[in-house]
Amino acid sequence: MNNTINKTQISKKVNRFFYKLRNSMSLPEVKFLKDVVVGAIKTRDVHISRIGRSLKESKKYKHIEKRLSRNIGKENLWKRSIKSFLISNKEAVDKIKYIVGNDCNIQKKYAKKMENMERVRDGNTGEIGNGYRLLNILGVGEKRKEMMSLFSELYSFREYIGSSNLKLLEVLDFIFSIISKTGKILVLDRGFDGRKAIKPFIDKSINFVLRLQTLRNLLIKGKEVGHKEWRKILLPHSVTLEKIDKYGRKKIIFYKAGIEKVSLPDKGYRDKRLWLLVMKRVGPNIGKEEGFSYFLGHFTEGIEGEKVLKEMVAAYSARWKIEEFHRQIKVNFRLESISLQRYEALRNMVSIIFVIASFLVSIEFKELMMEIIKEKISWRKMRKYLNKQWRYIYYRIFEELSHIFRNIRFTRRITFQANDEKHGMQSLFCLSGVN
Repeated sequence: MNNTINKTQISKKVNRFFYKLRNSMSLPEVKFLKDVVVGAIKTRDVHISRIGRSLKESKKYKHIEKRLSRNIGKENLWKRSIKSFLISNKEAVDKIKYIVGNDCNIQKKYAKKMENMERVRDGNTGEIGNGYRLLNILGVGEKRKEMMSLFSELYSFREYIGSSNLKLLEVLDFIFSIISKTGKILVLDRGFDGRKAIKPFIDKSINFVLRLQTLRNLLIKGKEVGHKEWRKILLPHSVTLEKIDKYGRKKIIFYKAGIEKVSLPDKGYRDKRLWLLVMKRVGPNIGKEEGFSYFLGHFTEGIEGEKVLKEMVAAYSARWKIEEFHRQIKVNFRLESISLQRYEALRNMVSIIFVIASFLVSIEFKELMMEIIKEKISWRKMRKYLNKQWRYIYYRIFEELSHIFRNIRFTRRITFQANDEKHGMQSLFCLSGVN
């Protein structure tokens, strides 16, 4: 595959991606999204001024920057872009089995006057500083090879009246108004463990697997018990999980596991069947009272016994994907360095970045990029990337794509070639206009 073909195929895929977004967005908005996506990948940055310079248009930079700044501040652009993305990628969404939620924070260490900033905790250092909250919803395929960002919203409790659980419920209502929840399993970490979230999941017949905190009680065989009694559940099953750290190193973890039918002790929910999965990590330095983790599951299909255990273990294993997905976005796009002053502009930029990331990890696009990478390096080195250093191959894909984009001169016209069934010929669609 020569360099010219590479550029042509990449350009076609970019045009196809943006052409499909026209369903819920105006023409200027679609063209603006293309400008930001191309510029962000070229520069590996999210500063509007740097993105404007990278576009290399004939107009003066100040006019380009003014146009980008005007569009990035449009109200609810982030929501329209996500809706368009979900509608235009129905086939990919249908392959998604696990819907993984993650509520994290973005700190702005040097910012003092940005709109709606609040005090948030840095998950890596534990330090408290100025910043924003970020809710991400990632879709993961059954074999954990397909991934796509279903939703991403930056928000602050200075402007949002509610809780993290209430925000999650609103987001799920939005997602399930566009896609079907049939066959999907919601996967959440223990930060979402609260009655205000669990009860609506049951009421709305949502399948879910939730890691539990140790603060609640559950009904087991008619008796209300806490986590100390959960540990007495028999653990007859052996579970082996593979975890990959940020350096691509593979780690095997062994567990003993057991499962039990439970229900909530709350009135009106005692007859709602749930499953409690108890897992205990096995190792030479782990004591009898150490290494326990607890998971609550709800399935509308009525599966039983060992099938429930396998389903819950597989579901929660998919949650690790969102950690690496979010880490890549922080590294590649310098997410925490966004310096936009307007709150709405910040929300728009963050959601756009997650849409870009979904484009990068799409299966169709990944296959083309893998062919390009294989041509550049030896198979021995490729195996090293896949098995060791670059197990999460999307870092390498982003590097290669950034290099290719810097050598392509994109026009602001968006064209797409598709089969015209009515006339039995190919038609060339063109999106053009002025922002």
